[in-house]
Amino acid sequence: MVTKWAGVREPGQTEAGARQQEYRRRKAAGEVIAKPLPQFCEPPPVVPLTDGERGELIDRHSEQVQTTLVAWLIRQPTQNTRVTYRAAWQAWCKWCVDHGENWFEPRAGLGAAWLADMERAGLSGSTRRLRMVAVRGAIFELMLEGLSVGGDPFARCRQPKVDDVSATVPLTDDEVHSALRAATELGGRHRTLLLLLGVVGLRASEAAQVVECTVRESPWGPVASVLSKGGGHKLVPLPPLVVEAAAVDGWPLEGYVGGRPRDRVAYMVRRVGERAGVRLHPHQFRHWHATVALREGVPLERVQDSMGHSDPATTQRYNRARVVIEGHSAFTVQRFVEGEQT
Repeated sequence: MVTKWAGVREPGQTEAGARQQEYRRRKAAGEVIAKPLPQFCEPPPVVPLTDGERGELIDRHSEQVQTTLVAWLIRQPTQNTRVTYRAAWQAWCKWCVDHGENWFEPRAGLGAAWLADMERAGLSGSTRRLRMVAVRGAIFELMLEGLSVGGDPFARCRQPKVDDVSATVPLTDDEVHSALRAATELGGRHRTLLLLLGVVGLRASEAAQVVECTVRESPWGPVASVLSKGGGHKLVPLPPLVVEAAAVDGWPLEGYVGGRPRDRVAYMVRRVGERAGVRLHPHQFRHWHATVALREGVPLERVQDSMGHSDPATTQRYNRARVVIEGHSAFTVQRFVEGEQT
């Protein structure tokens, strides 16, 4: 705070002028002592790291990266997601190493180059989008832990477009009937498995869970409790055709002890395909289930709920009946117009 000037001013002299004059007088008389300037301290000399210290820092950093990524994978909701994200991260690291790039601190535009390479290799839009989500999530996790400063390699990339129709090879009705006949001839629970996949529309991992201990009675008939893809439990109905087949042959993986149940389901479906002369995969029957249900007039939202899809667009990608020209809405509108004219 500036105090009021108590000194003597000459006639016509301002207060500021009087202060300045007084300061010059005191400085000439030696009454004003200048404050000493702070001494400049030189930084300590930089001591280079020894090879042992450098290797220890690298090992410690690598351990922190691995720990962070493992914790990130464990937090994913399902085992299938963890396996898929891990494979996507490994594919990203391998691509970067093969092209002489730094996977840990990627430069701008590297994500776009990787997506373009995957597209040239023939990977579907859904696969490219899934890998992009996985790698971006891993890099963000490293950034949150202060382990990466490279930023988001996909910052200016558009999401890969997912095709309107799934890349899964569709099955015709005749192929499904041929597969059921072949499964009946093979025996050994093959027919029950195909009915669970095609009639009920289960995933391979869900069909593997339908055993005696998961089946119970309900007001709507027998149902099975299975763990769905999203990690939650759901009840699926077991129509009489499925129950009758299980009463004769048993449930597909009842008492199975070995590797992954999903791999066993794929092996059984492959055996049926070899006998029927058709190349088969378990997920094809799930696509056929959605196609038949929508073709026979089941509302889209009901099929979506039955399939366990969070987005109706996913259910429509399964629907091969949507591309049939005789199902075009133009014919329905035409019948309405003709009725109005009459």
